[in-house]
Amino acid sequence: MSPHELLELSKIGKVVLRDGTTLTTEMSKKQRDIIKALGIRYRT
Repeated sequence: MSPHELLELSKIGKVVLRDGTTLTTEMSKKQRDIIKALGIRYRT
């Protein structure tokens, strides 16, 4: 994985609600492509 790809993934944010629910911020197409290439499952 290149440093550029790591930088793109580091931009994904996480929000934790008071009840403990964790939400991720909206992902760009580039971030989704990197995650897909790594074989990581995510919900849209």
